[in-house]
Amino acid sequence: MDFHPVESWLRQRLRGESNARILLGLGALVGGGLLLLATFWISYAAIYLTSEVVLAIPELLFGFHWKPSANFLMWATRAFTGLLVWSAWRSGRPMTDLSEWDEDPSALGQTIARLGVGSAGRATPLLLHSGMSARLLTDLLLFAPGWVIRGWEHLREWYRLRTADPGPAAEILVALRLSPGKTDYVDLEAQFPKSVISDAFRLLRSIEGVVFLERSLVLSGALRAELENLPG
Repeated sequence: MDFHPVESWLRQRLRGESNARILLGLGALVGGGLLLLATFWISYAAIYLTSEVVLAIPELLFGFHWKPSANFLMWATRAFTGLLVWSAWRSGRPMTDLSEWDEDPSALGQTIARLGVGSAGRATPLLLHSGMSARLLTDLLLFAPGWVIRGWEHLREWYRLRTADPGPAAEILVALRLSPGKTDYVDLEAQFPKSVISDAFRLLRSIEGVVFLERSLVLSGALRAELENLPG
């Protein structure tokens, strides 16, 4: 089977995938940027109100008065926002599973409920599920920077797909097409250089129907039939 028709087919598929990536990337960057701007000003207001409450304590007890300047508050907010972006980039944590609301309240939540608002049965869900509430608050804070990071990742993937050479990946597709079943990674490494396989695999992961198993590769029935119908 000639790999040139497969290369043309693969190039077209990658072009479609790259177009989707750039749309997703730009949309996520613009939407995430606007949300991050809103998060910045909400954080500024929260830091300002917190400082007013905290600094009122030494003023009442010792007569010590200090009021942070607007410049100080801006730098504190910038540092907090930067910490959010860094946390979103480093953590990669999944969103909180909302089904946990149906579970029994935590011991901490029941204690807070008894001390603050009465029996656990009449307490608010936010207090009863204090750990869950904290995770949801973290999700909310990391939502905007997470969007920005995902947008940047989509743009990087767009650039990689637009500049990649589909030739080696097309040759591996032909080898997979000629194989009646699974193809072991060892067999592919015997046919192609390791550097070629590494770059080709990165492209093939973007193609629906190329299934990566633990020790082998296999084509789905739909993709195999589509490749069979190509000319040549």
